[in-house]
Amino acid sequence: MHLLFNHEIFFNQKFGGISRMQAELIKGLPKYKDITVEECVWYNLNYHYYRKRVKFFDNLVFKFDKMAKGRLLDPIKILNQMDLNRRLRKGKFDYYIPTYYSTAFLKHIGNKPFILTVYDMIHEIYPEHFPKDTTTIPNKKELLLKAKRIVAISHSTKNDILKFYPQISPDIIDVVYLSHSMDRTKDDEVSGLPEKYILFVGNRKHYKNFKLLVEASKDILKQDTSLHMVCTGDAFTTAEQQMFAEYGISNQMHYVRPTDKELYSLYNKSQVFVFPSSYEGFGVPVVEAMYSGTPVILTNRSSFPEVAGDAGIYFEDGDQEMLTSQLQKVLYNTDFRKEKIEAGYKQADKFSWHNTVKDFHHTVKTTSL
Repeated sequence: MHLLFNHEIFFNQKFGGISRMQAELIKGLPKYKDITVEECVWYNLNYHYYRKRVKFFDNLVFKFDKMAKGRLLDPIKILNQMDLNRRLRKGKFDYYIPTYYSTAFLKHIGNKPFILTVYDMIHEIYPEHFPKDTTTIPNKKELLLKAKRIVAISHSTKNDILKFYPQISPDIIDVVYLSHSMDRTKDDEVSGLPEKYILFVGNRKHYKNFKLLVEASKDILKQDTSLHMVCTGDAFTTAEQQMFAEYGISNQMHYVRPTDKELYSLYNKSQVFVFPSSYEGFGVPVVEAMYSGTPVILTNRSSFPEVAGDAGIYFEDGDQEMLTSQLQKVLYNTDFRKEKIEAGYKQADKFSWHNTVKDFHHTVKTTSL
């Protein structure tokens, strides 16, 4: 079976779980004798795909692009799309694999089938957080209704798809989990970290509920001045800094930007990782934390119980008092902490990119039956 992957996610995302999954599929699927992979991906700046198979001016484009600060990517993206359209019209593939939700390929693909991966239904569940995005929901709907087969990255995401589009048969939706890319044997330490800290990773906006975490932990931080909070993602906003000052915890709040090689150490040295998000299609940081030997506090909804299992320390979404209680328990109850760390190691072992590729391969085989 010949699979044609497109370029979309590798231009839209410099790094992240979605592009990592697609890069792992492109890399891993050809290991199966019944699969060949064709990737219509010219030059891009995606970390996971980075310089994997540069097809356009090679290092020359890289040098010019660095000088132009990305301006060269627009014409390259257009040329890439033109090449993709040409390949689609030729139809020399068995299944087309779109890496995100653009519908541009539909007018070129004819009757050829495609397998769609759905990463979450967050735009449908929280449309108020995406007022300027007028394309994701209608594009995703059109692709969902036309796909030969659908891959969801968790059972929670599969259930959400069926909730919004009950006309879709559950029999054509397969669950293929994501994984993580950390390696305990290749670990660099982040310099300047406090000795004891609560860890928050990623975007802090809207449904990620960072403010809830700050409000739930502020009294603990004020009472235990040796405890700090470390955050990644974007630098603290003025509003966040004002909130820290109002609560009297500014000196205990830290922002870092770790490299991939520093992530394991960042998790491992933390007292607890808190992921208070109301919704995630999967939640790669949860697996990263468990793999790193860090207890995880998270909401008891969405995909989280599925991903964290018995290793998770749960609280009801939006329940500040319950979150505070769980923080105190994991921070100051040594036996409970050890129990959750051990459970986390076992749970993290269930996820690997090898399994991701294997399960996607099974989807392709099932589609061809």
